[in-house]
Amino acid sequence: MTPPALFNLPPATGMRANAALPNRRADFRASVATALAYAEATGTPRLHMMAGLADCTIPAACRAYADALDYLCDATPLTILIEPINRRDMPGYFRYDFSYAVQLTASLGRPNLKLQFDIYHSQILRELDRMGYAGFVGCEYRPAPHTLPGLGWLKSL
Repeated sequence: MTPPALFNLPPATGMRANAALPNRRADFRASVATALAYAEATGTPRLHMMAGLADCTIPAACRAYADALDYLCDATPLTILIEPINRRDMPGYFRYDFSYAVQLTASLGRPNLKLQFDIYHSQILRELDRMGYAGFVGCEYRPAPHTLPGLGWLKSL
């Protein structure tokens, strides 16, 4: 079975999902059915809802994103996660601001809506080295045509 795209459009589109795109509301809602089917089949308790590439200063994009969150939270009892993503790795991503994400989750008041805090997107990991952190760190992997070049960044750590 091919893994689900979970709200992402195919990589070639470069859109990184469509929840914050007012003109893609129908596509978003169709993707919810697919994501929930995969979540049920795999037994996952959480879904990460990506926003997409959109201008966060446009009120229609903000409304579309909040509406998408409401729709998804109504559609499932699963925990829905939102994650601010840094602008360096994903230029143009709708939400990169942790304070906005905290405010939004509080204002929507959905018990199954949570903030996924990924320190990488907040600090880009070097701060952990400076602090002497010795705990576990998860890593995001961006596939490359070959495994060794794809993991070459490990040498810098």
